[in-house]
Parts: sequence; structure tokens; C-alpha cells
Amino acid sequence: MTPRVARALAGSAAVLVAALAAGAAPRTTFTDVERLIANQHQLSDYADVPGSVADALPTGHYVSAATGQHVTFSDLVVTGRFTGWQPGQATTWSGQTGIHGRHVPWDDPRAETRTITLTLTVDTVVAPTTTDPGTHLDVTLTLPGNSSPEAVAGALTAGGEVIVFLSRTPDGWTIALDGALLGTVAPDHTITLGVLDQAPPGTLLPALAADAHGMTVADVAAAGPASARPRT
Repeated sequence: MTPRVARALAGSAAVLVAALAAGAAPRTTFTDVERLIANQHQLSDYADVPGSVADALPTGHYVSAATGQHVTFSDLVVTGRFTGWQPGQATTWSGQTGIHGRHVPWDDPRAETRTITLTLTVDTVVAPTTTDPGTHLDVTLTLPGNSSPEAVAGALTAGGEVIVFLSRTPDGWTIALDGALLGTVAPDHTITLGVLDQAPPGTLLPALAADAHGMTVADVAAAGPASARPRT
């Protein structure tokens, strides 16, 4: 996280707050959260982006333009539901230099970002099927400081079945590409990657968004070398 990204987060939250104040929605919805995530990052700044769903899977290795190392865009893909949350850390970059901010109390008005830790109850391991991550995962999501963590968490926990491409960091699980690879699963198992659908013009993810249209969970699994394995 950098001061520039913190400003982008604040700007995206301001758009959402203004829309809600204008009566565009009576409460924060899952779509509102997708829009918030889509607007908070300058995705066009990424040196590497997946060009297809197969590329985004943990089995889709690529050579990083930044480091030259073989890496993946995600480490785990699952379906499930967000079933709970808890506050994380509040951070400000005021008076700070470099990429590291300073932690402040959760309710401090100076906070430029806040993280929440979501409980993801796993239904299906989509990829890699050789991995058993357990029935519950803690997933961290970074939010703008002027957004409502309670409203965002409420929308996500009420959002039903989701498909999530996860990245493993030293601090735990996060949603891949800074939250971009989050989607919903319809009753017919069709997925919608709503964050990508609402990404601002000029991002480098249109190919991935187009590739995902009409796909089912089984299609996502089939894009890699193994099939989806439901949890028992």
C-alpha cells in the first residue's frame, strides 16, 4: 500500500458515499462493494495481468515482468460464502514516507484505510484440487478510510455464494489482484466476476472479463488441469 493507493481508495469511497446519499440505493449492496473495489485500484498500473481465466488460476504460471520470477496470479480458487467478519487495522500515511503507513486506532478519523477480516466458509475447492485449505478461511480486505466497514461486511455476508481467487501473503489470505478476482455464483452455477465488469475504462483486464462471461464453476475448474472437487 502506498499514499497514492490510499488516495485512490478514498476517492472510490467518496463516489459510493455520494451515490448512497443521493438515494441511488437504500443500503450497501454486493454490487456497491464490487464497484468500490473496482474503483479503488489503478489496475492499468499492473505490470502483469491475466489474459484469461486459465491464466488467473493457480496452475497458470507466468514470468513476472518486475522480478523475472515464475509466479501465479492466485494460489487458491474456492466457492463458498462470507459468513462473518471482524475489524482489522486502521492506517494513515499522513507524515509518513515510503510504502509503510502508521497504524492508528480503529475509529480514528485520520485513518486512510481500514482492513476487515472476512470469514469465508468453503464449499468447493476449484483449484488446485490437491489442496485442502480447511472449511473456513480468514480473508483480509482493504477498504477506504471513509467507507463503512460494517456496511461493506454486511453486504458481503448477505451476498450468497461467491467464487474467490485467493492469494497467500505473509499475513494470510487476500483476494487476488487487490480484490479484483471476486465473483458471485448463480443457482445454475454460472459465475459473474462483478468487480471486473465494473472496472474503469483503461484497465488491462477486459480480456479476462470477457473470457469469464457465461462460465460456470465447472468451466473454471476445467480451464486448469484438474476438476472441481466438492467438499465432503
